[in-house]
Amino acid sequence: MKAVIHTGVPAPWAAPVNRVPWALLPLGNRPLLEYWLEWCSDMHILDIRLVLDDGAKQIEEYVGSGESWGLQVTYGFHRNQNDPVHFLKRFSSDDLLQGLMHVTGPAFPRKTGMQSRHPESGKTLAYINEGRALCVLSRDPAFLEAWIKGQTDLSTHQPDQFESLGREIVPLESLKDLYEINMSLVQGEVQNYLQPGYYDKDNVIIGYNVITPPTATLSAPLIIGNDCRISPMTSIGPNAVVGSHVLIDRQSEISDSVILSGTFIGQGMEIRSKIVFGNTVIDPYSQAVVTIPDPWMVSEVQSLPAFRDILESLFSRMAAGVIALTQLLPFALLFGWKLVQGSRFTHKEVQGRNGRVLKLPLYTQAKVSHGISDRIFMALGLDRYPHFLLAFYGRLWLCGHRPRTVQSQAAQDMNEPDAGAFPAAITYADLREQDNDADLERVEELYYRHHRSLWEDMRMLGHFIIKRWSDFFRGRN
Repeated sequence: MKAVIHTGVPAPWAAPVNRVPWALLPLGNRPLLEYWLEWCSDMHILDIRLVLDDGAKQIEEYVGSGESWGLQVTYGFHRNQNDPVHFLKRFSSDDLLQGLMHVTGPAFPRKTGMQSRHPESGKTLAYINEGRALCVLSRDPAFLEAWIKGQTDLSTHQPDQFESLGREIVPLESLKDLYEINMSLVQGEVQNYLQPGYYDKDNVIIGYNVITPPTATLSAPLIIGNDCRISPMTSIGPNAVVGSHVLIDRQSEISDSVILSGTFIGQGMEIRSKIVFGNTVIDPYSQAVVTIPDPWMVSEVQSLPAFRDILESLFSRMAAGVIALTQLLPFALLFGWKLVQGSRFTHKEVQGRNGRVLKLPLYTQAKVSHGISDRIFMALGLDRYPHFLLAFYGRLWLCGHRPRTVQSQAAQDMNEPDAGAFPAAITYADLREQDNDADLERVEELYYRHHRSLWEDMRMLGHFIIKRWSDFFRGRN
């Protein structure tokens, strides 16, 4: 059988914790996606295709080739995540002869106690949630062919059919669902799955490299991840799920709560029945989300940048500085002339590095000016001169993707920067003909996130220069 799991389907309810893609949100300190991979392994479904969108790099880094689960994991990208069935048209009929597991959104494959097994040959099981097939498991080639073509209806299938395979499909539709599944796991259900830590005794599961002083009180049941630091005179549990790389300061009390990885809990904090992620505190029942501005209360654990990140940041700023310095005199001379002709720089609010809002100057060429001065101005890249200055000052990257407008981010929390975003002065759109294809720009953004390197930046810069001068000799502005 083959499994196709969509990890980029929109999940608006996960917006408060959007620094982690919903497929990697922790349940009992293990990512949701890992439970699906474990089920595939149990059923001997070895061929897995993960369909990516947001969070692609994080998912690929975590899953890799699937070797950890004895699976063969490959990756794909689908632009229209709202129609995941359309992705299956890429497969031939022969690919689906042995059957298919198709997962199209956030759901937890809870074990029921029965042994996992394949559905019978010729049988189809489907979990329908709000008119959408959240999970389909079929060994009926004729049904699969008709379903992919839109010639069959799944509404007659009963969700409890999955129980015959030892699983119950539990949809995740809110942070409350995420919280309640975590509480069920920490209260004993996690014993049905692979253990997330090394130490497991009396309903206390603790990962490796966890410092717990003698004066700290650990009350079962609880789960603690890896590389955590718990200070003296703290009280953790009962019913606490603490992620990895968590720091808990003195005299803090945590119970009936989920602390996501990479969180700092300040001194004297009392956290009960909450989800905490960085400086965000969430009440799972009222859905209230509070951002704490005081980093001494709760905040994100700051890690040192990797050497590669330091090197690429240094290259970005130094190269931008060299370009800005060498172009200073030509810009001063030519832009003065362009200004007289009616050319202008207008400003648009965009997100720069680290999510900061900045006013990006955009060059507007005079309608009546298309002479040799325009061609030289564009060939030298002087229309991007302010962008190179912003890259030198660390407000933009030199190479990356087109900065997002503030308006396009209105539905997201502007205070939560996207760690995988690289708004830049030079983008892939500058290396091709301008066509304003938003979908193509999204693909290019994901491509850069995955292939970002010093060599890729140098390649983009070189191609940018070559294209500009090529346009000059072809007489294009």
